[in-house]
Amino acid sequence: AIKAGEGNVENEAKCYSNITHCYNKKKDFNKAVEVSFKAIEAKPDFWRVYLRCATAFDGLNEPNMAAMALMKGQAWTDNNMDLNDELMKINELIRAEVCKYLEKYLNKNVKDVNLKKLREEGFKKDKEEKIEKVDLSLPGLVASRNEPSSGSSSSSSEEFAGIDGGKPSATKKKSPKKKQMFRQQSNSSKTSNKKFNDNEKEFT
Repeated sequence: AIKAGEGNVENEAKCYSNITHCYNKKKDFNKAVEVSFKAIEAKPDFWRVYLRCATAFDGLNEPNMAAMALMKGQAWTDNNMDLNDELMKINELIRAEVCKYLEKYLNKNVKDVNLKKLREEGFKKDKEEKIEKVDLSLPGLVASRNEPSSGSSSSSSEEFAGIDGGKPSATKKKSPKKKQMFRQQSNSSKTSNKKFNDNEKEFT
C-alpha cells in the first residue's frame, strides 16, 4: 500500500499509522513507536498517528514521551479535542513536568520537537553538584606488617626517645649510676698504677 501510494504523503502517513495501530494490538510497542515516527515524518499534521504513538509510549511505561507526543500533535492540529482528551488522562504531575521541560529547554516550541531524537537521548536533567563527605576511617582496615600495632606503641616510643628527626641525638647523657661506676673504675686504675710505680722504684 505504501509503494502503491508513493508520492502521496497523506496515504503514506495513513499506512504507517495503521501499521502502528496493528503493532499496538499485538503489544509490540517498540515497533509501534518506530513506525509512528515514520508517519509523523511523512505528514506531521496527521493527528491520529499521535494518538497511536502515545498509546505505544504508554504501553512502554514512558508517560513523559506519551505526553510530549500528544502535545506535539495538538500544536500541529490546532488543539484537536481527541488528543486533548487523551492528554488529560495522563497524570497531572507528568504533564506539568513536560511543560516545564518545554519552557526550559525548547522555548515552548513543542511543534518542532523531534520525538525520535528525544527518546534516544532522553530528557535532560539539571546537573546537581553533590559534595559528599569522605569517611577516611575505613572499616575492616588491617595494619600492614611494617606498621607498629597499637600494643607496641609505648615500647616503640621509648626506643625512639631522644631521637630527633629519625637520627640519634649528638650527645647522650649518662645516668648517675653509670657516672659513679666510671669514677670508681678510674680511681682503682690510678691506685694500681701508683703501686706498680713504687715496685719499680724498689728494683732500680
